Amino acid sequence: MRGGRIRGFPSLPAEGSASRTLEDLDRAGEFVKPLTHTPHFVQGVLGTNVERQGAAQIPNAIDQRFRFSRREKSCVVFVTWTPARKEDSILAFHMFDEDNRLIGGTEPRKAKLRPGESFVQYWTIPLPKLVPGIYRVDVTLGPDPVWRTFFRVTE
Repeated sequence: MRGGRIRGFPSLPAEGSASRTLEDLDRAGEFVKPLTHTPHFVQGVLGTNVERQGAAQIPNAIDQRFRFSRREKSCVVFVTWTPARKEDSILAFHMFDEDNRLIGGTEPRKAKLRPGESFVQYWTIPLPKLVPGIYRVDVTLGPDPVWRTFFRVTE
């Protein structure tokens, strides 16, 4: 398999060691949180940059894809929101490596969601610092992920 790696099976616990419950494994971050539906979220994409288009200068992600090279300066995570109801919440972006370790993201930011007030957000990911592999991106509203995608970084 080119550009990837094969993960071995986890080692068996030593005989006589204490077993771990699913709750223990969850607290240790062994599971990926499931996505939560929200009527506020429209879509998310990855691209190479953000460009403003038209007379209204509406931002748009350009060169949308899921495979990037470390030779490229960066990629962007671009999400669109159209709030369905009034709600005050927290928005954040998190990035994980292929072993489900948190490797980056943003501090949670307050968001005032209001019907009829659509908006976009985007975050830039510097690519040269990443090792080749598969990465996961989660966008959260409050404590829950509402959008997730994966992307590959090559040499």
